[in-house]
Amino acid sequence: MGVSTTGFRETLGVDPGLVMLWWGMGALAWLSLGLVAGWGDWPLVFSGRSPLLETVGRGGVFFGGSWVLWQGLRRRPAGLMAAGRLEWRAGRACFEREDGDWRGDARVVWRSVVLVGVCIHDPNAGRLTVWLTPRRLGTAGWWRLQRFLVLGMPEGG
Repeated sequence: MGVSTTGFRETLGVDPGLVMLWWGMGALAWLSLGLVAGWGDWPLVFSGRSPLLETVGRGGVFFGGSWVLWQGLRRRPAGLMAAGRLEWRAGRACFEREDGDWRGDARVVWRSVVLVGVCIHDPNAGRLTVWLTPRRLGTAGWWRLQRFLVLGMPEGG
């Protein structure tokens, strides 16, 4: 597990912070849905009719929206919380995990102080975006990634 100026190889773990962030965003979306469905100032088809009909309509919107949110939360992005091994050099990457692997062209889609997003395009498996954080890589792995991004990436990679 190391890096030279020509490549990066590291084992990734699951970052509990990303897991909490994912579920926290879902909770905020659900709270927003509840506030809009329950107290939002928007006309329903049943508005102007009986208050019971409006309550039933708003309840339907809330429960239908909750179901859609739950389905979305269950389908987490594959690379957000996946554990495995990432090898990356010369614009090509391989991310191996237990249920399959992605091999192909790689590019950085997001880079900040504590988050790097790498998109790998595999002709057979499709696209996978892997989100790298210091917790996923460990202190030494994060340092090696930063070194690789500065010294080992070709221009525009």
